[in-house]
Amino acid sequence: MMVLTIKHNLYCNARCSYCNVPELGRFLKSMSDETVEKIVENTEDFIQKSGLKNITVVFHGGEPLLAPDSFFKKVYETFEKSKILKDINIKFTIQTNLTMYHDKEWPYLKKLLGDRPLVGTSYDPLSGARKLANKQSYEEAFLKSYFKLLKENGTINFIYPVTKEAFGREREVYNFYKNLGVKSLTVKPVLDYDGMMSEDELYSAKEYGEFLKKFYEIWKEDNYGICIEPFNGWTLKHKSGSGEQLSCYFSGKCSNKMFLVLPNGDLFECCEYTRIKEKPVGNIYTHKLFDIHQNRTKKIENYYQMMQEKTCTGCKWWEYCHGYCPVKTHGEEVFEKHFFCESYLSFFESVFKEPFIGEKKTVQEIKKELEYV
Repeated sequence: MMVLTIKHNLYCNARCSYCNVPELGRFLKSMSDETVEKIVENTEDFIQKSGLKNITVVFHGGEPLLAPDSFFKKVYETFEKSKILKDINIKFTIQTNLTMYHDKEWPYLKKLLGDRPLVGTSYDPLSGARKLANKQSYEEAFLKSYFKLLKENGTINFIYPVTKEAFGREREVYNFYKNLGVKSLTVKPVLDYDGMMSEDELYSAKEYGEFLKKFYEIWKEDNYGICIEPFNGWTLKHKSGSGEQLSCYFSGKCSNKMFLVLPNGDLFECCEYTRIKEKPVGNIYTHKLFDIHQNRTKKIENYYQMMQEKTCTGCKWWEYCHGYCPVKTHGEEVFEKHFFCESYLSFFESVFKEPFIGEKKTVQEIKKELEYV
């Protein structure tokens, strides 16, 4: 499957203390109609050469709902017009802070998302780190949009960026998401992009590891009441030996057939590369997605080989982690251990004790044991 992330803009209506997106957004204009056309043209070329039959298109930002509905109209009409993509299964989704969805009706965005829209969002039930630029209530705006989307049969997948306030309040956090009716939750540490976080907001790998262990035990007590990543992927890996369910960061298949397009057409593997101000791998006007994919595949294979042979030599948990995400966000050299390596190692040793040793269960059998499936 090809995953194509489109950033109409890098502007944002929120001012989260740990996020550098508003700063990045000052330097780029919004995406033009011509760039949309070039994206579709380049996607057609990729599909013809690769033979893929499935595409997921993700609208991202900044905040993608700052885009006018005329942008989504252009995307809708350009994809509809393509004869090459006519027989391809295309799923449109959006990753949004969800504070603006209740403001408008979004006719063309809704056409793209379909009758059962799939939406990604993030929320922090504890921290005061999330604020709106207009000084209005972040929580009120978010919840209005959330419940509106539920009424529209939306599926909403959550990311929880773990702030320091969560330490010691793990059950409160879990219960918030459970009571909200969340079905899918991804837990991620907050990363200090560009040194934007204050000393009071920073935390150690050891502290995050303790949070993971406590949060996992609460999840387990609740009979796996929410699908939580990375716990879900790790549990399936541990019980079946198969790593097919590991989430992106731990899969060892970084940015496989993934592309991100900035408003000016610059191309990246994924969002993490833009956050650390990495150089683009090309531009939609001058480079072919298929050529970039072929060049990148070998590069990524070499990266994981080097990590396994040099940095993670002898680590018995390699198949659970694969050295984490190749994008370094704490100033490490490219083949250094990730800042949160200690967190995950501590979790594995405490929860799983030893790697998978051959229990005869398939992924499908294990999924049936987990109540959220």
